[in-house]
Amino acid sequence: MAINKKGFRKITVRGHSYWWKFKETVLILDEEDKNCQLIVDFGWYDTWLYIKDPENAPPPFSPQVVTPKFVDEALQFALDQGWKEGKWELVYRNMQFGLKE
Repeated sequence: MAINKKGFRKITVRGHSYWWKFKETVLILDEEDKNCQLIVDFGWYDTWLYIKDPENAPPPFSPQVVTPKFVDEALQFALDQGWKEGKWELVYRNMQFGLKE
């Protein structure tokens, strides 16, 4: 079954195509296998929720803008860790990727 590409952007890493989009986390799907998912949590939160109470806001998140370069780096990390199929979740904190526990 084909991926519904609405809202997704295409990226090619190591000669293989993926589709990605941002919605609180970064969701990356393998073009050939929609069940092959990579989710990247980089600590994003809606800053408007804390506009009147900044002391209780979570720590600042980085990157402030999700770019194709960031998605490429996440894919490179996951592939280097052995991701080929199934659903994996990564976290990005202090400018480093890690596997979500």
